[in-house]
Amino acid sequence: MRISKKWKKVMTCILSAGMTVSLAACGGAGIDSPPVSQDEPVEEAAEEAKEDSREPEKAEKEPVTIRFWNGWTGVDGEVLKEMVALYNEQNQDNVTVDMDIMEFSSLEEKMNMSIASNTNPELHLGVAVGDYSRDGIYIPIDDIWEKTDLEKSDFNEDILDACTLDGKLYGMPFQLSGTFLYWNKDLFEEAGLDPETPPRTWEELAEFAEKLEDPSRNIVGGGFFMIISFVSRKCF
Repeated sequence: MRISKKWKKVMTCILSAGMTVSLAACGGAGIDSPPVSQDEPVEEAAEEAKEDSREPEKAEKEPVTIRFWNGWTGVDGEVLKEMVALYNEQNQDNVTVDMDIMEFSSLEEKMNMSIASNTNPELHLGVAVGDYSRDGIYIPIDDIWEKTDLEKSDFNEDILDACTLDGKLYGMPFQLSGTFLYWNKDLFEEAGLDPETPPRTWEELAEFAEKLEDPSRNIVGGGFFMIISFVSRKCF
């Protein structure tokens, strides 16, 4: 049986104390023996054992690389590069984010090809939850509230709902944007709508859009820009 250095020193401490007590008992029985120091060997061994019993420093965490694809090629992309560089420099989890920026028009095609070849990235910046979640490509991240410092109450419920499918959270909102509704008063008048009264509910919006729709004139009743969100990826 092999005994570690730590336990050898602890055993030395115990044996030294035991030998001291035994010799003292023998001396009391009338056997002449040289004086034994009861302080130095025990204290020295005890101190060494104490030093070795200190909790060792935590081992360095295994390195992790997260491939991150997005289509932020403009000024916002430069800001994102700075954020990623700062994270790579300051995070203490031995995590490296390997970011690849491309045109959004190329991103979807590359995503589909990478999924087919099992080389998809771990992180993807794209539109709100859709086919990727239904196909099992995205993984739910419902435990993000327990495993991070993020507070669910800090996020707009409707925005989180756009990142949810079948009751499971698949992504996180990435940026804060103001949403505005513009309406064409001339088209409202032509459709028999009050140009000074825009839709105030989703039901009214759908109703007005149907009245405004005119494919023969290439007029679309309404439209919205999709929500951008971080989405966790599943590695097969």
